[in-house]
Amino acid sequence: MKKSYYSTIMFISILLNVVLIVFFISQYSNLFGSKDKISAYYNSFYESVSTLDRTLDQIDESKEDMQIISNMYESNIKLDI
Repeated sequence: MKKSYYSTIMFISILLNVVLIVFFISQYSNLFGSKDKISAYYNSFYESVSTLDRTLDQIDESKEDMQIISNMYESNIKLDI
């Protein structure tokens, strides 16, 4: 009776180990593919922030409020293009 439990537990243990090894190998191989995607997303985000920063630098805050609003509107139009 003890031997049948031992063989069942060993079978389940080996099966679980094989499944975990396959899972970790697939996760490790996907990591290299996704690094390029993350890097491209980061570069895109950085470029959009720097473009926004350059555009907002064109707004002179010493002018009147209506002029500032007008400049901000023009800046947003430039970003949409």
